[in-house]
Amino acid sequence: MESIVEFHTSKEVLALLVGGGLVVNLAFVAFLGLQLGKDVSDRFAILTDNVDRFRRQEKLNYLQGGEDELAILDQSFHEMAAALNQAIASERDLIESAASIICAINGEFMIDTINPAAEKLLGVTPQKLIGSSVLGLLTTEGQELLLETLYQVRYTGSESVLDIPVKVQSGNLIDSFWMIKWSKDKNLWICVVQDISERKLAENMRRQIVNMVSHDIRSPLSTINVIFASLQMGVYGALSPKAVELTQSGERACAQLLNLTGDLLALDKLEAGMLVLEYSEVDLDQLLIGIQGMITPFAEKARVIIKHHNSGLSLMADRDRLDQILTNLISNAIKFSKPGGVVHLHASQIGSEIEIVVKDQGIGIAENHLPFIFDRYRQVRTSDATKKKGSGLGLSIAKALTELHGGRIAVASEVGKGTSFYVRLPKAGKGGKYCSMTLFPKNG
Repeated sequence: MESIVEFHTSKEVLALLVGGGLVVNLAFVAFLGLQLGKDVSDRFAILTDNVDRFRRQEKLNYLQGGEDELAILDQSFHEMAAALNQAIASERDLIESAASIICAINGEFMIDTINPAAEKLLGVTPQKLIGSSVLGLLTTEGQELLLETLYQVRYTGSESVLDIPVKVQSGNLIDSFWMIKWSKDKNLWICVVQDISERKLAENMRRQIVNMVSHDIRSPLSTINVIFASLQMGVYGALSPKAVELTQSGERACAQLLNLTGDLLALDKLEAGMLVLEYSEVDLDQLLIGIQGMITPFAEKARVIIKHHNSGLSLMADRDRLDQILTNLISNAIKFSKPGGVVHLHASQIGSEIEIVVKDQGIGIAENHLPFIFDRYRQVRTSDATKKKGSGLGLSIAKALTELHGGRIAVASEVGKGTSFYVRLPKAGKGGKYCSMTLFPKNG
């Protein structure tokens, strides 16, 4: 009987021990859970605080240790923040060091932000400009133009540019060039403003020079050229062989100067958009024969032969401007041909286009110079600077006039073997298309 009582007693004690141990374990687990939850919560709070600190551009909390997911996430956030801060700093440095004014204008036309270039160009610190109306920098006419452009940019979503005068601290006006874009996300106009006063001054000076060339130089040259021609014709009496030679030399010099002034005037009209083509049907053979006759004295002096291959073709074009294109190309070919060389003139029809080829056997052009061959005031052939005289305008004008006809011009060359210029024009005379330099397949 006693053994039975002892057994039940032991069983109750064991149950109490097991129950107590279970309670202790549950309490310990609950404690650990609370501690872990608090640790996770604290670490999440640090991550959230880092996000706020990054938004306010403040220093982040120290990097959390460990190798768990939260530690890896915290480390990734620190790396991302560092990369973004570096990009923002680089962008800020770029804007602050820019020579042009970069500013943001809000919907009420107030300057929201502006870089330090404003002080250099306008004489006013960025701090004074921020919060002021951008319209206060402009004349009445300039205000109207800017407002019109701002509304256009905002409601069309396009970018736009305009030239308007801007007031500076001294009260003077400077010429400025504006590039404007609407930022839908920020609800701001982003503007880049450049001082173009020097460029405008240079344009005015060039215009004055062109006018001087047109009136004060070209007219007297034409008169002198007529006098030389009259002397050679014996209008004022017979001339000695030496005098004839001198008058011919003078006439050639006048012709070169007249060609140069013609190039300058054509270039000025092209840039101003004032050159209007007068289309008519042009017989190519007749045109090339006429150019050949005019340029033969120059070719004979250089001991170069001009060989024209009849094509029987015609096209709609401005005869005078096409004459100018081909004269420039043929003169250029003669200038850079070797004595005894031949300049070939070909024309053929390719689809709806007429292709004219001027091919020489001259010194050629290095491959690395070909991309610059049509650049203004630039000569790229060997020994140009010392042996070949010219303005560097002929090829540039030939390209511009070709494109004004809706055509294209290209070049192919091999050093020591010669150069070929290809001019393609619409046979029907459709103009106005701009084309970049393209190399065409050779014909014949």
